[in-house]
Amino acid sequence: MDSGYSIDRPVFIVGPHRSGTTLLYGVMARHEHVACMVRYNQRFPAHPGIASALRTLLRGSMKPHETQRFWDYLWQGPDDTMGADDLRPEHSKFYPRIIAGVLRQRGRTRFIAKYPRLSLRTGWLDALFPGALFLHMARDWRAVVNSTVQGRIKREKHSDRWYGMRIPGWQDMGGLAHEVAAARQFRVTTLAIEEQARRTPERFHRIGYAGLCRDIEGVMRGVAEFAGLRFSDSFRSVLPRDLKSRNDKWKTNLSQETLAAIRAEDPGFFERYEEDSGQ
Repeated sequence: MDSGYSIDRPVFIVGPHRSGTTLLYGVMARHEHVACMVRYNQRFPAHPGIASALRTLLRGSMKPHETQRFWDYLWQGPDDTMGADDLRPEHSKFYPRIIAGVLRQRGRTRFIAKYPRLSLRTGWLDALFPGALFLHMARDWRAVVNSTVQGRIKREKHSDRWYGMRIPGWQDMGGLAHEVAAARQFRVTTLAIEEQARRTPERFHRIGYAGLCRDIEGVMRGVAEFAGLRFSDSFRSVLPRDLKSRNDKWKTNLSQETLAAIRAEDPGFFERYEEDSGQ
């Protein structure tokens, strides 16, 4: 479906909630040729001109934002899964038009976005933006589960809204232990990313969270090359330094019994996403 707007290889950061996607998004948004959504795009998802004017008028932050309201603006499904068959003419008109406006207002040539629920919509994104690139942020599943559980507990103090990915069947997961639910969210989401990556491997690039923290310059050189972005001196100069990996907190909060019960659901999969197994 041709929207009439040409968006050059938009880059989507995918991965389950709490896997380090926010970290990578913040780093990528510092590149001088990249534009992303900001807080005002969240407030006015269908009006990038208003968002840009308010940001300028109020001297608002340029900090990248997930803009959940933008990506969910035309979403009406029972869960977050969307494939190529779910692409509608209104999607092809709306999303490229808004993104083209953001690029024009920022004077940039490439667009990048991060919203974990898009990890279950990669087939839809691929149909919407042919040639789109995907950065898969991979983190030790135990660290993701632990962080997800802590986020869910925090959410429950002031809201009963579901936390994290709405995987198929999420409505029936309320009675599960938080750790088990979080592990299933991680597994289903990651398997969906892997499936799409097998279809178009040349357009997927996997980044290990721990590796990014150890060697951000080396990893970001590889990311820039994959994305077709110059690893310029100006970009290098704004990379964060001394990133601290937070992959060990699970050792305090997750029992061996819980870990064993989760692994039993799919031993081979969970082994692939344990840092000490070679990630």
